[in-house]
Amino acid sequence: MPAAASEYRVVYPGQVKEKLKVLLGQAKKAGKLKRFAAAVVAMDERLREDPFSLGELTGNLPWKKLPLQVGFVRPLKVDFAIYEAGKIVFVRKIEAVTSLD
Repeated sequence: MPAAASEYRVVYPGQVKEKLKVLLGQAKKAGKLKRFAAAVVAMDERLREDPFSLGELTGNLPWKKLPLQVGFVRPLKVDFAIYEAGKIVFVRKIEAVTSLD
């Protein structure tokens, strides 16, 4: 199904994709894969639908003046920038906020 015209495109750089793979692998070993996978899906949906509602403003990228936000979809934290004119979200970093031991 094609994306709705009002949706944002979410860009995950290579290092973010690799971090997600590592986190999901660790979650699987810890028996928490279902919870982490659901958080990834929920986070992606929120970033596509309304990134400004996810988290709070933490600053701006100096070179483009794009708003930087940090948001939580437990057990994950995501740092991202929003290019509103182009309807693009750039994910900068994803981290687990709970232990994967």
